[in-house]
Amino acid sequence: MKYRGGGAPENNAPARVLDLCIINNSDKKGLGGILELTEAGSCHPENYSCHPEALAEGSEKRRKGFFGLCPQNDEKRKRAAFTMAEVLITLGIIGIVAAMTLPVAIRHYNKRVTEVRLEHFYSLMNQAITAAEVKYGDKAYWPEMKLESATYEDNLEWVDTYITPFIKVLKKEKCSSGLVCLTFINGSKVRISRDNFSFYPKANPTENIRGKTYFEFIFAPNNENFPYAKDKGVEPYVGSWRGDVNQLYKNSVYGCTGESTTGEGNGNKNKYCTKIIQMNGWKIPDDYPFRF
Repeated sequence: MKYRGGGAPENNAPARVLDLCIINNSDKKGLGGILELTEAGSCHPENYSCHPEALAEGSEKRRKGFFGLCPQNDEKRKRAAFTMAEVLITLGIIGIVAAMTLPVAIRHYNKRVTEVRLEHFYSLMNQAITAAEVKYGDKAYWPEMKLESATYEDNLEWVDTYITPFIKVLKKEKCSSGLVCLTFINGSKVRISRDNFSFYPKANPTENIRGKTYFEFIFAPNNENFPYAKDKGVEPYVGSWRGDVNQLYKNSVYGCTGESTTGEGNGNKNKYCTKIIQMNGWKIPDDYPFRF
């Protein structure tokens, strides 16, 4: 009686448990080939060789299956493993790819944080102004203050009247030049001197660069010299800008050029950067002069 792999006995004889054999290495048909076993359970001498251990083991080992009884297959599994050299090469490739992509991912993250927090700050401040108007009347009639004579106490009084009662603040403190600094729960910060708001998307940046690590806003609802801020709340600083978009980049005094603000005559550079981002839906445009 002969049995063929995966099929029934050719002569319809009852199936019986036969001893397992190892396919000879010279037989390239593998498990998909035809296993021809004699009725006595021995291997076909022309095509296969029996492993002595396979014939000697009892039914307990037979239940473990073909691969459990055949050391040859264990050797094949060992040969299929990765070598140390292959693992190191793979890790090296992964490291190179990570080194190339990680800086891009970090820049994208920093850019996105800046966009989200700028928009949130703009919304938050104007919600506070609107709420304060309910209590104190039209913002156009709130008391003005001359910046050159304002002290920290003056600024603090204004902030505590019109801003902090209407928003959540993590920390309030005195910062440089008598300004009031408010730190928010999301890790951003604003420096306030009555009508000037300098917003930092990250409260403690490693650099102090206008248009990149901090952005200028203004509150001037009753100032005729600031037409785009008049009768409004907290708005991006545009000074006396008249609507020419090119001037947001090229204005010799306030333009968002990406130049340093520390040089002589450059103290007001990049003040228009905030307006550029706002006009782009609070998204930093591709032609923006700074990279994050």
